[in-house]
Amino acid sequence: MKQKLISLGLNDNQATVWLAVWQYGLSPASQIGTVTGMERTHAYKILQQLVTMQLVHTSLRGKTTYFYIPDKDVLHTLLDHQKELLKNQESDLHDLSDQLDTLIDPELSLAPPIRQRTGTEGVRSGLQDIIATATRESIRQITFFGSKTLESIATSSQSMGQKWSEFFDALDQHQITIQWYEGTGILLLESIASGLTRHDVVTLPTGKHSLHVMIVGSHLYYLFSRREPVLLKISSPEMSELMRILLQQKII
Repeated sequence: MKQKLISLGLNDNQATVWLAVWQYGLSPASQIGTVTGMERTHAYKILQQLVTMQLVHTSLRGKTTYFYIPDKDVLHTLLDHQKELLKNQESDLHDLSDQLDTLIDPELSLAPPIRQRTGTEGVRSGLQDIIATATRESIRQITFFGSKTLESIATSSQSMGQKWSEFFDALDQHQITIQWYEGTGILLLESIASGLTRHDVVTLPTGKHSLHVMIVGSHLYYLFSRREPVLLKISSPEMSELMRILLQQKII
């Protein structure tokens, strides 16, 4: 049991004291110190840590503070804390990743920096990076190209709007407009058209035969699927401008 408490985030002393309070019930720090083999002052310090973590409650009887655990479900607060910690770490990692990208000078690099995100959560993080990049670089419009072949429609179980709804909501929230392009055909992209509405874009398929490209300033984002969704970010002013020109020249 002690090891399980430690795996949930308690240290060795905290796990020992928590189990003693659970086993002996309403107790002063002196009794907890006796049963755990700790000095009373040290046991009291650990108990206060557990009170701060909302894992142990107190009751004042005269001049003596007693400690107790109202219900074993208080342990759920440990999980909540771990989830919040993980969320903050993910945010820090995302910020660090963006900061690391700024250290690369495209003029000095032999090849444009490429970053790959895989899996649903990885791609979701990448789509958040599009919003962050547009906001940071004061970009008010991004270019979006989506493929819509008969093959991609037949092999897709979800649309863009269903799978990545948070992304489109974030675009609206940050008032970022889209210049839409769509490639259509049977098996290959036989034509490219523009002037799509938001409804057209959110209904684009997301299967393994689909390809979506987003141009955000000097950054290209390629979204496609294999066994799982993949998002590539290529930071290259030259490639981004070339893609824009090709899309404009292919309009019919």
